[in-house]
Amino acid sequence: MVVKIVSFSLFLSESLKKLKIYYMDQERLISEDCLYNEERNCWVIDIQDMPNNTLYYFGKNDNYFLDPNNPNIYIDGNIYYSVYKKQPKLIEDKFIVNCKINNKAVLSNYLPTVFLNDPDISLQLDIAFNKYLKKKIHIITIEWISPQETYYVMDKLLEIDEGETKITLNPHLKIDPSTMRQGIWSIRILVSNFLVKDLQFKLSSITY
Repeated sequence: MVVKIVSFSLFLSESLKKLKIYYMDQERLISEDCLYNEERNCWVIDIQDMPNNTLYYFGKNDNYFLDPNNPNIYIDGNIYYSVYKKQPKLIEDKFIVNCKINNKAVLSNYLPTVFLNDPDISLQLDIAFNKYLKKKIHIITIEWISPQETYYVMDKLLEIDEGETKITLNPHLKIDPSTMRQGIWSIRILVSNFLVKDLQFKLSSITY
């Protein structure tokens, strides 16, 4: 009997602390722990005998998200699943991402400040794609990491039309002043499991 080993690698931050994969096996939802590989700086897991078209997703506690490296998606009502399909190695797409935080440009010598009485933290992502790119689906993954490494993650399914060269996204993270810690926060932005931006901002209270 041949056992098929399926490997997953996610270049998410070690700040995630714990990561699980959830997948369907004969109508049962199975979960297994992923491990952080310090040499490769990514989360990894090997699954034995995962057949094609298996539905799966990743998560920590009640924070669930799609596999950023897999454009195959199945939608069941309001629930999104990644769909496992054996694929050849893909050629890396070329793209550039420029960011603003609450309408403030992110510069190398400037740290934007967001205040606890703001309703949310707003990102503006201007993504420029290779003009020769054929129509393709990407998963945009955003990690929000607090000074104490409280961790939030969100994802978005993005479909690029052939010849399209620029897309603007405006994801928001709602501010909860009772639980969010002040200090320097980090944001990591991945496109199809490729880290394109790693930036910081300051979360502060307003003093008079």
